[in-house]
Amino acid sequence: MPDALKVGLMVPINNTTLERELLAWLPKGSTCSTLRIPRGKGLLTAETLPAYKAQALSLAAQFAVPDIDVVVYGCTAAGFISGPAGDTRLARELAEITGKRVVTTARSMVLALQESKAKDIA
Repeated sequence: MPDALKVGLMVPINNTTLERELLAWLPKGSTCSTLRIPRGKGLLTAETLPAYKAQALSLAAQFAVPDIDVVVYGCTAAGFISGPAGDTRLARELAEITGKRVVTTARSMVLALQESKAKDIA
């Protein structure tokens, strides 16, 4: 059985489900510390993304502690708006700030769809 993980989760302030879902998928005994990223009203857009990203990068320093194994950036919309290069760049910036491995939900979704050989996505 895999070892339990100590996850640092970053999600939009209005996300109320990812922490619970993530813990259901992780090895027994895993823990999840969640940071909620503030954002303005309305949908996240290319225009509002820079301020949102700045908030995330500012908060990320809280995960630069020994009791976190991995950081999960759980804002799929931001990853898709940024595109693959932007999502990769943000993951790299978060890793530099936290000193941790970083995974993003946007990249994870793409990898899962490629692995399943999905052809039609709605």
